[in-house]
Amino acid sequence: MDKHLNIFRPFQRPTAGASGDEDRLIEKNITRALGLCLRHNPVLLVEFIRAVLEPSDAEAVLQSLDGLGARDSWLDIEVDTDRVGSGADHRAVYGVALTAGRALDCSAEAMKGFGRLARKKEYADMALHLGDVLVLVECKRTSEDCRNQLWSQVERVKRAAGEEIEHTHYVGLSWSSILRLMERTKRIQDATGGVEPFVDDFLGMVTSSYPEWSDSSPLGGIPFDSDRNSSHGVRLRRRLGQLCRAVAEWDGGRSDVPYRNRLGLVPRVACASEVLIDFERRDTEQSAVFRVWPGNTKGQGCKLPNSDDWTRSRELIVGDRSYPMEVVRDVSFRHATRWISHCTFGLEHQTESLEMCDSGRKRRGREDWRELQELLDRSIADEVDWRSLSDFQRKFIHTNRNELAVAFGYQVSVFIPFDEFSRRDRSSIPCEEVKTFMRDVVRSLEQLLS
Repeated sequence: MDKHLNIFRPFQRPTAGASGDEDRLIEKNITRALGLCLRHNPVLLVEFIRAVLEPSDAEAVLQSLDGLGARDSWLDIEVDTDRVGSGADHRAVYGVALTAGRALDCSAEAMKGFGRLARKKEYADMALHLGDVLVLVECKRTSEDCRNQLWSQVERVKRAAGEEIEHTHYVGLSWSSILRLMERTKRIQDATGGVEPFVDDFLGMVTSSYPEWSDSSPLGGIPFDSDRNSSHGVRLRRRLGQLCRAVAEWDGGRSDVPYRNRLGLVPRVACASEVLIDFERRDTEQSAVFRVWPGNTKGQGCKLPNSDDWTRSRELIVGDRSYPMEVVRDVSFRHATRWISHCTFGLEHQTESLEMCDSGRKRRGREDWRELQELLDRSIADEVDWRSLSDFQRKFIHTNRNELAVAFGYQVSVFIPFDEFSRRDRSSIPCEEVKTFMRDVVRSLEQLLS
């Protein structure tokens, strides 16, 4: 999805004198984004309540949630703690320190060291009025120690409320724990077919703007799983995204792929726009797959090597090692600039040459792209049903589209044993070894296609 369609990423340029990093968001906007997620996703709200409150308080709150939706003010941001404590019927107050990195120690023993009440007014970043339980949240983008600030906010509420507060609790949470709650919520949402953009967009915003908040376990500490939606699969691909960004920053001038649903690096060749990386099972082998699509558009096809000798290669040399490589034909279909579908088939199934000069825009005419269909029927062996593979009938014939753009390109896949790849990623901060290896794989593909 285009990042500009993300709910939490409005069109906005940094003001003069700012850092110039458009991806960083001020803390108030982060608090607002989390508040919107809690307000609009009841599953996430329940998960949050259970993560923050004592079990007895959590059960009491969950039993009384029926009338919560009728109150517009049950969740507020930028709350004056003097006002929120006066006139309210709160039995318990929870103070939550939400920071990057490790969660702060907010045990009773640790909080004894804080006792300085701020003279100025205190504003809590977020307040949740859950029946007779009040939750104050202090959000920090960094690992800043905000415990004294949080203690001061809770004390102001207690003083304004008088004798009504029976007990107070302090809780330290990390952003990574919030992300785990959201990912669990998203899995439930996906399993039940629900569509709710707030959690999806929050995760997308964090992926691009705050990758350091995510679980930083190296690949070697995460079990292999090719399923993108499983808990291990989510962790693997989150780590892969961190590695891609680290390589892009380290290998000067290179970029990572700027899309949330694709992970990879941008090659420095004119015939391809991205090298995507994923984890797949190949027969019984677990692999990290580096995949590139040379000639994915007509413009890229014109920049392919003059000789097709490279298409006969069955291995890619990276340093002093060779890795299995597969080259197949890839016919891609677009409408305007949007990719719609494709079909792939082995080179042995090409019965007639598909020339790049035949790529490009095709008008539908009165016979539903008859010339294009005849060309593909002649050029692709009968045992390959290109219409089914590309879903051509549903996506083009049975639509009101009047034209399409076709490209006769290739798909190149390089298979790296997962054990070998993961052994190179040994620490939470991406090390030189794994960054060098990923760069070298991409460079070898660049040399192949130059």
